[in-house]
Amino acid sequence: MVSKQPLSALCAEFERSCHILYHERNEDGNWQAVIEAGKEGSESAAEDITALLIAIAGLSSEGQIQWGECERREFDLGFDVGETWTFKHEVPSLLVQGIAAVGCSFVVTIYSSSPDSE
Repeated sequence: MVSKQPLSALCAEFERSCHILYHERNEDGNWQAVIEAGKEGSESAAEDITALLIAIAGLSSEGQIQWGECERREFDLGFDVGETWTFKHEVPSLLVQGIAAVGCSFVVTIYSSSPDSE
């Protein structure tokens, strides 16, 4: 999430069920928060997305206002694929619709280990 205002109240609400990985002011003056689903050892991206959608649905009216004021909201799924040549992970259409319904974009970040990076 990115906002012109601090996201402290919103982060406090997410903190009840999620992990706040980052909440700081960026060099451009905007505030950014990175939040991860709170479930340890989840087996799928779908599980994590569902947990985050539940947390968003449970925001207070103040939290919903702050959520709506964010300039950027995205679900960024990061995968460490190592040296595999293929990696498949399904995100069911119902969850994609849920992501869109809360005003978020969907991003996939791939982390790979290549001989050049060592």
